[in-house]
Amino acid sequence: MKTKIYQNKVNITERQEKNEQHSLDTIQLTSDSFVTKTRIKQYYKAIRKEATNTKLIKIQSIIEALDYQDSDRYLKRIERTKECLNIAIQDNDNLIQSRCNQDRLCQNCARAKSSQRIEDYKGDLTRLAEDKGLYFVTLTAPTCKERELRATITKRLKAFAKVKDNMRKRYNIKLNGLRKLECTYNRDTHKYHAHFHFVIQGEAEAYLLRDLWLNQFRDASIKAQDVREIKVSKDDASNLIEVFKYATKGVVKDTEDAHAEYHILRAIDRRRIFQTFGELKKTRTTEMSETDTKKIDWTAPNREIFAFENKCKDWTSANGDRLVNLNTIQVQRYERKERKEISDKSNCERTRTNSETITRGERVDKRLCSQKESVCKKQKVNR
Repeated sequence: MKTKIYQNKVNITERQEKNEQHSLDTIQLTSDSFVTKTRIKQYYKAIRKEATNTKLIKIQSIIEALDYQDSDRYLKRIERTKECLNIAIQDNDNLIQSRCNQDRLCQNCARAKSSQRIEDYKGDLTRLAEDKGLYFVTLTAPTCKERELRATITKRLKAFAKVKDNMRKRYNIKLNGLRKLECTYNRDTHKYHAHFHFVIQGEAEAYLLRDLWLNQFRDASIKAQDVREIKVSKDDASNLIEVFKYATKGVVKDTEDAHAEYHILRAIDRRRIFQTFGELKKTRTTEMSETDTKKIDWTAPNREIFAFENKCKDWTSANGDRLVNLNTIQVQRYERKERKEISDKSNCERTRTNSETITRGERVDKRLCSQKESVCKKQKVNR
């Protein structure tokens, strides 16, 4: 027979479970309702941070196994990169983090530097595009083996310098634009592909650059080279992403990828990945700060320290609270909503433009009709 005390315990337990369920529902509702653009950006920073840490662990094992004379230098870079954005300090409504500025190893720093360069150069590139047009040029040559990679990169850098000087001296053409070195690895052939991406002002200059490059590398195929016009404006600089992106792919799935990534890093060490020439050399660039400060708008002002946890792909406090606390479904829902709002806005603008065009057409038609009526009246009077 159930006693009264037992029944009271059951009632208290049921009330606690209901309150906990209500509390969890409220937390979930709050979490969904405060999905902001800043929070989404921090979510993707966490994804890139986890990918970078995973890559660094695999590259570190390769460096320790090979044990070259300069291994310590690369190990120090890896340790510094691991500390990038590792701690997040919430100071009221500010979120403060420190960067490593190792953009050849760190995905977050590489992305930040790429965005900063686009902001720095898009104004001058827009001006060049309005003058003679801008062309995206890809120049390449046959792949090479691992032991040949550094010498191959040096040879191709010297070849471009020679082509540029030849255009200036023989053809009286001063190139305006920028260059980016990129190197990839082919898992099937086990060879490396060092190539250049350019943004060049002028169609004639772009094709001449391609032809003189092919003169330097007789074994290169013209089909492997690419020249195409791109549109650039201050409002839309999306076509510049390819030339401002990372020097390597940065994706390390296994030991083979880690081995290749390490040798690419060694090959491009102390080499200029990014170079401007002509009028773009005068462009003022912004140095990246070692401190990343953002407004935190998805939680109440507080003073807290968060450390990054690779397992949960988030920053957590000493109490176990997560900083971002978002899942993929919430992010996808927010991005769909954003795309819909952008689409609706563009449709509204298109509809308004069309209606304005129709209205102007109707006014023109009315004006023509009134002119015809006045001409008819004059002809009747004359008769």
